[in-house]
Amino acid sequence: AEKMAEDILAIADEECTTVRASKHGMDGGADGMQEVVFDATAVARNRLRVDARKWLASKLAPKKYGDKVLNEVTGANGGAIAQSITVSFVAAQKPGDDE
Repeated sequence: AEKMAEDILAIADEECTTVRASKHGMDGGADGMQEVVFDATAVARNRLRVDARKWLASKLAPKKYGDKVLNEVTGANGGAIAQSITVSFVAAQKPGDDE
């Protein structure tokens, strides 16, 4: 799982851009201009690679990389839970007394 975390950082740092000459100049020299364009396919591929590694890391080491779930139990209006104990006393009956 630790190796996957390192892979995620490496993938996230990969460059997903291409440089191409603009319409005004095809040689990219001093006369022409270059533009940097994000490669949408490379971005999507890297996102998928990162998501797959995050999912697998969450299954291999859920305490460290899994989703954190917080369960809180509260009473009315967010206050404490009211606790009560009710004891009921009943009169004892003699054996054979069918009342």
